[in-house]
Amino acid sequence: AIKQLPVAPDKAQELVKEIKILSSYRHEHIVAYLGSAVFHPRRKSEANPNADGASGASRRLQIVMEYIPCGSLLKVLDQFGRLPLKSVQHYTRDILKGLKYLHSHNVLHRDIKPQNVLLDASGTCKLADFGTAAVLAAGHTDTQDP
Repeated sequence: AIKQLPVAPDKAQELVKEIKILSSYRHEHIVAYLGSAVFHPRRKSEANPNADGASGASRRLQIVMEYIPCGSLLKVLDQFGRLPLKSVQHYTRDILKGLKYLHSHNVLHRDIKPQNVLLDASGTCKLADFGTAAVLAAGHTDTQDP
């Protein structure tokens, strides 16, 4: 799967952070990072169809990740509605295993929601979208009042 994001100057640091987190941690319940590249689309102007118009085009970051064929947990919920207890327990267990791994490496996902939980062909949940994730310094805790 390829996630494409615009490369806005004010968002560049967030994108670098997301790639660094994705590329640094491998776990069966985290979507696997395969690579990334910045794409410069070429546009041809009407006045000069042979011109390379890349300077006027917006750059896009492409993050290549493992393909997850079943889509998100949100898609499953939309399709089936209320899930059986066994399915809820299975999905919750997978999500918690992924979070436990991340937390053991001082990484906070900070955006767990059904659209950021992907299901592979065997029904295994994988955490995705690390755009708001944070890596804490060793010994640091991040708490927030409800």
